[in-house]
Amino acid sequence: MTTPTDPVTLAAQVRREWGLGDSQPVHIEQALWLLEGITVVRTPFGDSSSISGLFVRKEDTVIVVLNTNRTRGHQHFTAAHELYHVRYNEGMSGRACTASEFPRKQPDELNADKFAAYLLVPDAGLRYMLAKLGHRPTPDWATILQLEQYFQVSHRAMLWRLRECGYFRNRAEMERYAPAVIREARARGYDTRLYERDRTYEVISDIPEKVRICLERGLISQGKAEELLGSFGYTRASQDQEGEEDEPLD
Repeated sequence: MTTPTDPVTLAAQVRREWGLGDSQPVHIEQALWLLEGITVVRTPFGDSSSISGLFVRKEDTVIVVLNTNRTRGHQHFTAAHELYHVRYNEGMSGRACTASEFPRKQPDELNADKFAAYLLVPDAGLRYMLAKLGHRPTPDWATILQLEQYFQVSHRAMLWRLRECGYFRNRAEMERYAPAVIREARARGYDTRLYERDRTYEVISDIPEKVRICLERGLISQGKAEELLGSFGYTRASQDQEGEEDEPLD
């Protein structure tokens, strides 16, 4: 049996592997870590950088780095984009990418964008949610915002997906809804963090657990353990603070 190469088919296959139905949103960064064993680093790149994110592979270790100088929705799309490269460009040891800029791209970059779009927002799920929301026969802000808040994707990615499924008659109609998304979301009471740059630093991985195991087995010293954790943004103070927030079991 041949392995499918169409990015839409591959996206559907990954959703099945993850146990997701067509209409369920994907918590993509957690999925990369918990289901794919990929360390995710969220960090701001320079203000002049056009890079959305990158991945690096060395043997069985994979790190995906997301630019938090992009909107939260854009970061989600980038994470799914990088997953395509990790899973289906086997000879690729790493790449810096500009995700979600659909036109004028190399074929493997276009495939990664298409995979990301359909992984996060499958056709069947999008049509189901349109019916569920009882959308009007003509496009409107309320429907668009509800959909991107539900699927947690960038405004631009949702507009493209809606155009592909026939919600917009043409690109000009789609482009009318491109600007002012934060203003429109705020006016309707939505959390606008999806459309904002958080510029934060975060590591999503099992690094603390691996360091703990090495420490318990005597493979590294306490000082080396703290040095390793500190290099990834984990500190003794933050760990102690998290412990203080635990609630009693009874």
